[in-house]
Amino acid sequence: MTETGEQKAALRRRMKMLLAETEHPAGSPDPESPLFSAITGCASVFSFASVNGEPDTAVIAAFALAQGKTLLLPRINGRNLDFLPWNGRPDTLQKNRFGIPEPTGGGVCFPAAHGTPQNIRFPALVLVPGAAFSRRGERLGRGGGYYDRFLADFARAFPAETFPWKAAGYCFAEQIVGTLPVEAHDRRMDCLFLPDGSMIETENSSTARSSNFYGRNPFGD
Repeated sequence: MTETGEQKAALRRRMKMLLAETEHPAGSPDPESPLFSAITGCASVFSFASVNGEPDTAVIAAFALAQGKTLLLPRINGRNLDFLPWNGRPDTLQKNRFGIPEPTGGGVCFPAAHGTPQNIRFPALVLVPGAAFSRRGERLGRGGGYYDRFLADFARAFPAETFPWKAAGYCFAEQIVGTLPVEAHDRRMDCLFLPDGSMIETENSSTARSSNFYGRNPFGD
C-alpha cells in the first residue's frame, strides 16, 4: 500500500469510530434550505440508500419525488455503478453483498446505451456519500473506487458545459476536515450539503455559483 493509501485507510478507520460514537438527532431540512432549493431547481436527483451511520436520505427521496423529479439510486455492477430510477418504495430495494439497499429490476439509466440524454433529465444533482470531505472539495470514499469511476464516466458522457450537473457531498458536519490525502483520480465536489439542508462552499463552488447553483433555480434561468 502506498503512503497515500495508508493515510486514507487510517482516516477511514478514524471517521468510522467517530460516527459510531456520535448521536445525530432525527430531523428534516427546511423546504427553503439550500439542499431543497437545489433539488427544486433540477430535473434529476442521483441519491443513495443510507447505511452504516450515513446521513438519512429518505427525506431527500420523498421531497424529490413529491417535486416530480427523476430519482435514481446506484446498483453495483462488477466494479462499476449502474443508476436506476426508484419510486420510493422500500420493498423494491434489495441489499447487496455489502448490505447496501439497491433498486431491483431493469431500466438502467446510466450507463445503459452510454447514458443518452433521453433517459436522464438535466439539470441533475448528484449526491455523493463518503467517509470524509474537505472544504476544498476533496472526498475520501470507502475504498472501492465506485464513485470515482462513476463520476469520471459520467463527466465524459455528459460534459457539464452541455449537460448541467453538479456533484455534491452529503455528510455530517464532523465528516468535514481541513484537507485530505488525494490522488489524481479523486474528483472534487462542487459543494457539500449537511442533513439540516445547509450548504458548505468548496473551492469548486465558484464554478457552481456561475450557474446560479445557490439560487432558487441552481442550474440556470
